[in-house]
Amino acid sequence: METPHGGSALGILIYQDLIVVPMMLLLPFLGGVAEGSSDGLLALLGKEIGVILTLVGAAKWGVPWALSRVTRTGSRELFQLTIVMIVLAVAWLTHVAGLLLSVGAFLVGLLISESE
Repeated sequence: METPHGGSALGILIYQDLIVVPMMLLLPFLGGVAEGSSDGLLALLGKEIGVILTLVGAAKWGVPWALSRVTRTGSRELFQLTIVMIVLAVAWLTHVAGLLLSVGAFLVGLLISESE
């Protein structure tokens, strides 16, 4: 990182990490799954913002509360089942919203990684 090449490489890697999220969210529109009009793009962005806000609320309050309750029981099986149910719930939510499953997988990864 002290050399110009290291600084450039770090800048490129950070840019790639930041740009992958909007590109994943716009993938259905770019792939032709969504309608080709600007109304289709606005509807898609509205759905995505709604899903993201729902998941941010769940990550802040719902998931930590549920996982703390489950860890108090001391059951590893119940903890794993809870994680699987969270993954399935987010997959269902993204499917209902008309988003790609890869977007749901990405978002649930962020959701679970933020929990303690």
